[in-house]
Amino acid sequence: MQDKGKVGMFKSKMIIGILLGSLFLPGASVPAQEARDLESRVACLEKSLSLMNLGDGLSLGAHATMIIQGTSNANASGITVSNNSYKGDDSTDSGYSVDLELEKHFPDIQSTAFLHIETGEGAGVTDNLELFSNVNCDNDDSNGLLAVTELFWQQNFNDAFTLTFGKIDSAGFIDTNEYANYECKQFLSNIFCNSSVIEFPDSSIGLGLNIPFCQTLEFDLVMAEGNADYAQVGDHPWIGLQLKLKPEFLRRPGNYRLLYWYNDAPHSSWIDGLKTKEKASGFGVSIDQEICNNLCVFLRAGWQDDQVFLDSAADGITSEDFSLAAAYSVGFQLSGAAWKRADDTCGIAYGMIEPSDDYKQAQVRQGKTESHAELYYNIVVNKNLRITPDAQIINNPFGKDAPNGTSTILVAGLRIQIDF
Repeated sequence: MQDKGKVGMFKSKMIIGILLGSLFLPGASVPAQEARDLESRVACLEKSLSLMNLGDGLSLGAHATMIIQGTSNANASGITVSNNSYKGDDSTDSGYSVDLELEKHFPDIQSTAFLHIETGEGAGVTDNLELFSNVNCDNDDSNGLLAVTELFWQQNFNDAFTLTFGKIDSAGFIDTNEYANYECKQFLSNIFCNSSVIEFPDSSIGLGLNIPFCQTLEFDLVMAEGNADYAQVGDHPWIGLQLKLKPEFLRRPGNYRLLYWYNDAPHSSWIDGLKTKEKASGFGVSIDQEICNNLCVFLRAGWQDDQVFLDSAADGITSEDFSLAAAYSVGFQLSGAAWKRADDTCGIAYGMIEPSDDYKQAQVRQGKTESHAELYYNIVVNKNLRITPDAQIINNPFGKDAPNGTSTILVAGLRIQIDF
């Protein structure tokens, strides 16, 4: 997007230059009074054009992501002949998402207003797979309906701390990662976008606080509605805390995050059916580190209370309910500069998800460790277009307990990212 203030100033100077330049055309003769009148009109014109500078600090971003994926051994419990999928068969589906972001900076008061609108269609292959962690984190099957994902005001207090309040996405405050956190340009699998054992609430009313103690140490706090229903705000909060260390090992940038979360929304116990108002919590780490000019590494690990589960439907224990105990992931990002494609990136990652012991006991399940591997190559065609082939392998899907198949699943896909 062009800077509106610069555009306005360019137009002003261009028009003024044309008008004044006409005074010096060969053979031109302008009486003194007309010259004064011309100068007066130019001054008024310059003043009126300067009003366009009111748009300074305003930016608009638009992004579209289209994904097509094919999967082997589709195993979701809802697969029937009527939706053109069969137990254990291959399935190829697509979907798209569109993001619109409007941001306005107010430098005089150190503030920013932000609006994020999303829409999309198509569930892709995610509704054909029964997994602890699915294969398309960008999935936005909203039938093309617009939704406000984020709407907040961010206030900086002389760099001592920054406060954000409004409708927020809690995942934007904790468990971030430089190389495994952006499904539109990095890994697609959910396990490599955020930890599978953090109960992030849907976008909801909340606030975030960032305190930079020094250049190498920051603290983040985020509070939001645990059930994201906008009713009785504050009764069941979701709270996240994160301490971020930013050392430079061998003069290479890195981020080392230690985090804790707490969800006050009612949870049910796996073992004691009478306990339906339990709380949940967990902790973890998220690390990213540049190793050399073209190679970076990331690591995540997380653990949560495995004795309870979030019964959002309030229908007791059903066959679809599960809870996880721990999740781990590690991976690398390689810059294409090594083969003279400096803007391209290649990523490879491996992760594991462990279901909880209480879940396995209550549901009488095998509860094997589900593992994920993903490889992508992000090709930058130009500044507005990226094309990314992507491949994923899932072993022990749904802990090897999916009713419609337990075979290893292979997912191959193509992502097209358009930045306007």
